[in-house]
Amino acid sequence: MYSNNGASYRQQPDGPGGEGDCVVLRVDNITTCFETPRGAVNVVDGVSFSLVRGKVLGIIGESGCGKTVTTLSVIRLLPRGGRTTGGRVIYGGRDLLRIPETDMRRLRGGSISMIFQEPASSFNPFLKISTQILETIRLHNDVGKHEARRIALELLDSVGIPDPDKRIEDYPHQFSGGMLQRVLVAMAAGCNPQVILADEPTSNLDVTTQDITLDSIKKVSDQSGAAMLLVTHDFGVAARMCDMICVMYAGRLIETAPASEFFREPRHPYAKALMNAVPDVRIRNTAAPASIGGKPPDFNNLPAGCAFHPRCPYPTAVCRTQAPPEFRYGNRTVRCWLHGEGDHPQACHNHGE
Repeated sequence: MYSNNGASYRQQPDGPGGEGDCVVLRVDNITTCFETPRGAVNVVDGVSFSLVRGKVLGIIGESGCGKTVTTLSVIRLLPRGGRTTGGRVIYGGRDLLRIPETDMRRLRGGSISMIFQEPASSFNPFLKISTQILETIRLHNDVGKHEARRIALELLDSVGIPDPDKRIEDYPHQFSGGMLQRVLVAMAAGCNPQVILADEPTSNLDVTTQDITLDSIKKVSDQSGAAMLLVTHDFGVAARMCDMICVMYAGRLIETAPASEFFREPRHPYAKALMNAVPDVRIRNTAAPASIGGKPPDFNNLPAGCAFHPRCPYPTAVCRTQAPPEFRYGNRTVRCWLHGEGDHPQACHNHGE
């Protein structure tokens, strides 16, 4: 079952014999803040979701909406000044926000693997790739040096690194960004992860390299059966990779839906605007895609009511004064007064659809 902000629902109907899905990691109402000269500011505000074995959950939204901070909160790698002040991250029956740091270090890179946006930051520039990948494999697997090297070569070959027996002795700067990203994917695969957290793993790559990298990540995910969280601002990547979509705005999840339903018909005005801003490469000589008016709000000075209302084409009086709760429609949820039910008389249920 996936959950969003305290409400649970299944991604697929139950199969014979009960639950059809297996939750590997559950994020329950986490809030993360950063200290600023103007005081503490919540950058992640009451976010909940679950990661299911063999499935990919995508979080999409504009830059600066809290996607990366959400991921770093899960793995407890927040930058200086950041702290998670509420909620739980449950993995293996334990709350990762409260276990000792020594235990957390054993999980990072092992059961829970992270694929960062900037792969170069994950490598020591003064050490050969062989040293770093073998160290990672041996840290999380009971194997000797020769067996670890055999595993490493197989992994590099599986993600499309040519001449892996030679390239493994190169230094990180001798690899292109795309190849270094695939080395990072290989390192993640070498630890048989149960959870993969991928933060914008293809944002700095050209289209061809992006495809190769996504294929590598998908292969690792399929082979290990890992649950994956994929953070991206790229709708094409999300449509290709994800089973479930969460849309984030101003630190909150404002729409959650199965990917097939979401891409057929997003419901939140912000999600619709994001979709309309994506050019359709299948159609030539069309007008430029629509842009979203205004800009994302300042976390230090969020507007009253719905955070999106200053940019929304359909704001009502209630939108300007009250933050919307989560409304449910079958297996999807929307935080928008335009989708409110009868217990909110100001809401216009079908307005704007």
